[in-house]
Amino acid sequence: MKRDKIIAIDFDGTIWDKDKKELLSGCENALRDLKDAGYVLVLWTCRNGNRLANAKNILKEHGLHDLFSAFNEHPPRIKLKYKTSAKLLAGVFIDDRNLGGFPGWKRVVDLLVR
Repeated sequence: MKRDKIIAIDFDGTIWDKDKKELLSGCENALRDLKDAGYVLVLWTCRNGNRLANAKNILKEHGLHDLFSAFNEHPPRIKLKYKTSAKLLAGVFIDDRNLGGFPGWKRVVDLLVR
């Protein structure tokens, strides 16, 4: 599995608007487009325990859970050079806390798929 085909995606503020309690606009189609383009999607969030379970349930409710290969861990079948590192091996990290903020799902798809 090539690193540049792995995308780590945050949940709050990127997939989920916790204030409005809804998916961010364009998220569903964008995640499907990325998966269809051959990317491996990993949910990479600070949520853990019950909060992570809640995020997974939200993804299931919206039919998005199965698009993800892993949740807060490396995807299966990845070969790690350094087995002790907690840093995720990914080519792209999508997060609302990126420098400049989250550009929106249309821009993400434009950059990575089109």
